[in-house]
Amino acid sequence: MFNKFTIDFIFDIIIYNAYYMGVKMKILVVGSKRHISGNQSLFDEVCYNLGSKFAKNGYILIICSNSYHTADPYIAKGFTSEKVKSMIEIFIPNIVEPSEFEKVYMNSEQENKNCRIKLNIQNSDWRLTQLQAIRYSDVVVAIGGDMKGTGATIYSAEIMEKPVILIPTFGGIASDSWHHFQSQYYSKKESEHLQTYPKNNINEWSKEFINVISGVVSRVKHSNNDVTIASIIGALCMICWLGLFFGVISLKANQLILCLMLGVASICGSMLRMILLNTGIYKSDLITTRPVISAVAGLLLGFGFILLAEGISFSLNGMALRLNTSNDLQRVGGILSSILFCCSLLIEVAWEQLNVKIKKFIDKI
Repeated sequence: MFNKFTIDFIFDIIIYNAYYMGVKMKILVVGSKRHISGNQSLFDEVCYNLGSKFAKNGYILIICSNSYHTADPYIAKGFTSEKVKSMIEIFIPNIVEPSEFEKVYMNSEQENKNCRIKLNIQNSDWRLTQLQAIRYSDVVVAIGGDMKGTGATIYSAEIMEKPVILIPTFGGIASDSWHHFQSQYYSKKESEHLQTYPKNNINEWSKEFINVISGVVSRVKHSNNDVTIASIIGALCMICWLGLFFGVISLKANQLILCLMLGVASICGSMLRMILLNTGIYKSDLITTRPVISAVAGLLLGFGFILLAEGISFSLNGMALRLNTSNDLQRVGGILSSILFCCSLLIEVAWEQLNVKIKKFIDKI
């Protein structure tokens, strides 16, 4: 009554959508070790360990090769070693015999009943099949590899706006392309980890690699919307600040106007910082938040700054800031707003300098 195609189709609809609904992301792994001279066992071990961590974190693994010169079989072996609900999708063109892949991978499915291995056969050549795999994935990870295979994949992923994470320590195109992708995707801390040779503690290195994936994918996912929202908030705040500065927006109390000016200036600095972070112009290891949260934080920073300025003025002169005329307001507001804008924009620099001074102070003690 039911042929094999019908059974597989029903299985994919019911099991795939219900059984794997909670997975975090689909991860395409590419790369090879052909260029590595001498002992290649560390490459195999790192791939195996990464595959294990991918399975534990609920990822769907996507691969496109059955060659033992590539990362794919070792990633898949580590992936299927974990007795958790998991799935591997293998993208192959219809010009290749499926049995060639089944010999490499299907034994793993028989050994681990929790892992579903699916051959995704494409009616195309190898190049178009790779493009389909990229489009289907959420992130591309590359280790080693050459320009023809791995290089074509990672640069195609960039064009298709998929995040690319390189492991440059094993050489190949992942190393040659490092500086190009580093400037677009990775924070300082992430870059340092990816460039660390994973020899001493592969397990801990792989755990931190998962954090790198989460951080990069999250930033890429939200960056475009965040830049748009931050630009709108920043523009509105700049208009508001100019209105307060030139008296277009009039309030009875100059102290209140100054307070709003500083709050708005702080928000402008926070929004510009967020735009620079999300466009890759500015790098940061501090926690970045969404535009609205950053705006609220900037507003609170502005109110805190005015309280600090009032306290300093009172302690030095025995009175609050003098804002009797509009000129006083513009002079004090302009100076304090400029300081606060720079503080919000360059919070990383200030934080690093503060850490340096704290360490020096502790060393002296």
